[in-house]
Amino acid sequence: MFVDTHCHLQFKEYDPDREVVIQRSLKESVGTLLCVGTDVAMSREANALAQTHRFIYSSVGFHPHGAKDFSESVFQELREITKSTKVVAVGEIGLDYYRNLSPVEDQKRCLRRMFDLAEEFRHPVLLHIRDAAPTPSGFGGQAYPDMIELLKEHCTLPIRGVNHCFSGSVKELQEMLDLGLYVSFAGNLTYPKSDPIREAVKACPIDRILLETDAPYLAPQSYRGKRNEPAYLRQTAVEVASLKGISLEEVERSTAENALTLFPMSHPGEEQLVYAIGDALYVNVTNACSARCTFCELSEPNSELFLKGYRLKMKRDPSVQDVLSAVGRTDPYQEVVFCGYGEPTLRIKFLVEVAQALKERGMRTRLNTNGHGNLIHRRSIVPDLIGLIDEVSVSLNAENGEKYNAIVRPHFGVGTYEKVKEFVLECKKTLPKVVVTFVEVPEIDIAACQKVADVLGVEARFRKLDVVG
Repeated sequence: MFVDTHCHLQFKEYDPDREVVIQRSLKESVGTLLCVGTDVAMSREANALAQTHRFIYSSVGFHPHGAKDFSESVFQELREITKSTKVVAVGEIGLDYYRNLSPVEDQKRCLRRMFDLAEEFRHPVLLHIRDAAPTPSGFGGQAYPDMIELLKEHCTLPIRGVNHCFSGSVKELQEMLDLGLYVSFAGNLTYPKSDPIREAVKACPIDRILLETDAPYLAPQSYRGKRNEPAYLRQTAVEVASLKGISLEEVERSTAENALTLFPMSHPGEEQLVYAIGDALYVNVTNACSARCTFCELSEPNSELFLKGYRLKMKRDPSVQDVLSAVGRTDPYQEVVFCGYGEPTLRIKFLVEVAQALKERGMRTRLNTNGHGNLIHRRSIVPDLIGLIDEVSVSLNAENGEKYNAIVRPHFGVGTYEKVKEFVLECKKTLPKVVVTFVEVPEIDIAACQKVADVLGVEARFRKLDVVG
């Protein structure tokens, strides 16, 4: 479901029909709402609203427009509200040089104290950054430079937070990303004169994009001039999908994952036995693994195991029938991939039975494995795969055994690296295609890894950390 990361449903505009608006958002698959505070009263009311629905959360903020009225007693009132378990962020806070309703120095003073509040409660920040009226080039004001300076002075890098309702240039976008911030886009993305914002969407990695309505403001083009509401978030998502050249479903999953990574909110989704990425359907075989890779979320205690908006943490390993029922139609996909966070070959019998059923449907199959299968079962599992697996992708992840042990941390200890290479060579003799993969962590020498693949006589693929599919 979509996450509206910035709305103001506590505002008086919703007094006549607030609950109707909330239910309408759910019907449009907007399943989590972050109701944003702008002063003491609105922060208190946002938190009160969050108490009434499990899927609504709130933030505590003080908008730069009112910064001239900010005081230490105001700060203490906000601090008390922040103690609520439904408060998940500090904001809306920032700099507004467009209306300049408060002197610049008052805006900065308020912002510094709100950074202190975020630091105390370890909450992400929701940043409002708006410059003076555009110059002939459209950009070049002082709000972004001032904000960057304040962030670097008062916040720990990388900064947990979001540039809400982004309206800057691609250059300013990159500056926000370099600081570690997410970037959020609202309904103004759909306006005819918003080409600079659309260019920013194209330049922004999907794993750093959030969606928002800023309701009641900034209704998308088809509702422009009317009161905005979370149900209209889908229209902004459709525009992002078009600009990025990806499906609406991928925008939905990825932006939800981003929001739930940044903010301490619960995920509305259920565990996924199968999940689609691009034109491939992935089978979530198991959460168990024979390694503890340093870069893998599975190694983190109490991890919820989210991937591109999918919840991959399972209560139990699925049965063959569970998975085949979940697969459903296969015609939209080019291949089925046996994957998940765990090691698929731990369940070799399950893998074979599912692969047999899928091959009967004419599907191409791929196995993503760490190559420990022979060690796990104390025999060669390669004969089990013949005729059932079209491609084996083996995670090698290092150019030598010493680095492999440090990065992958295999259960089988010293010598595992050589056994994995033996598995690769055995697969190469009997299966249609074999690939070795490497995650580009700082420790590895990419050129040396390529040489290992060349000696093995197989293709090498290098994957950026946190980039999948």
